[in-house]
Amino acid sequence: VGKKFRFSGCATNVAELMTDPSINLVMICTRHDTHARYVLEAIRAGKNAFVEKPLAIVSDELEEIRKAWLQAAQNQQAPLLMVGYNRRFSEPMRAIKEFFADAREPLAMHYRVNAGFLPSSNWYQASDQGGRVVGEIGHFIDAMQFLAGADPVSVNATAPEDASGRYSGDNVQVSLSFSEGSVGQISYLANGANAMPKERME
Repeated sequence: VGKKFRFSGCATNVAELMTDPSINLVMICTRHDTHARYVLEAIRAGKNAFVEKPLAIVSDELEEIRKAWLQAAQNQQAPLLMVGYNRRFSEPMRAIKEFFADAREPLAMHYRVNAGFLPSSNWYQASDQGGRVVGEIGHFIDAMQFLAGADPVSVNATAPEDASGRYSGDNVQVSLSFSEGSVGQISYLANGANAMPKERME
C-alpha cells in the first residue's frame, strides 16, 4: 500500500510513529477496539489525532481519554482531537441547518437509518468491537447536535424484542433531549426494506 500510494515511509510498529518528531498528526482508522488505545498514545505523545468513530467503546475508555487530554492541556498546548463524524459536513445537513437558521423555538427531529442486515459473523458485530449501535449511532447524534446547536442532556434507548437473535441488537430507537429544548428520535433499523433510502432526516 505504501508503494502504491507513494508514502514517504512505512512502519509496522505504532511506537515508531508516535515517537517520530516529524509526524504531528495521526489518523486512526483501525478496528474499533483499538481506537481508544491509539488515541491515548497520540495524546501522550503530543500528536494531533483524527480517529474514525467510535472514539471509545466503553465509558471507562472515554473517561481515560478525557483525563489524558485535560492533563496534556495543563502541561502544554493540548493536541487537536477529532472524531470522524461526517454527517454535519454533508450538503443536505448544512442546507437543513441554514433553513432553520432563524428558528425561534426548539427543533423536533427524526432521523431514520435503514442500516440493512449485517450477519453476526461480520467483524463489526463482534462484542469486543462494540457492535453497530456503538459504532455508528454517534454519526446521527452528532448531526442532531449540529442542527440543535446544543449538547444532549438525556438519552434513552429501547429495542424491539428479537427472540431469533437474527439482528444482533441492531434495531434500536434512541430518544434524545438537548440542552436548549430540542428533542430527537433516531430509528436505527437493520430489518428495513432495501427499496427504502438509507437515511432520512425530518
